[in-house]
Amino acid sequence: MNWKTLSKLFREETGQKFVDYLIELRMNHARRLLEETLLPVQDIATEVGYSNAISFGRMFKKLMGMSPGDYREQAAIQQQKFGN
Repeated sequence: MNWKTLSKLFREETGQKFVDYLIELRMNHARRLLEETLLPVQDIATEVGYSNAISFGRMFKKLMGMSPGDYREQAAIQQQKFGN
C-alpha cells in the first residue's frame, strides 16, 4: 500500500490527517516531558522527533500559545499551587 492510500484510509477512520495526528502525539509527549523533567528544551525537541529545536519551539508555540520554556514555568506554578 502506498503512503497516499494509507494516509487517505487514516483520515477516513480518524477524521484527522496523519501528519496532524503525529504532531499531536509529539506535542503531548513534549508537554509531559516539560512538566515532569528538567531536560533542556533542545533535548525534548530531539526526544519527540524534531531535529531542529527552533522548529519544535515554533510548532509548540503555535499549538500551545506559549513557548516551551513559558509552558514549563506555568506548569511548575500550577504544580506548586495544587501540590501535584
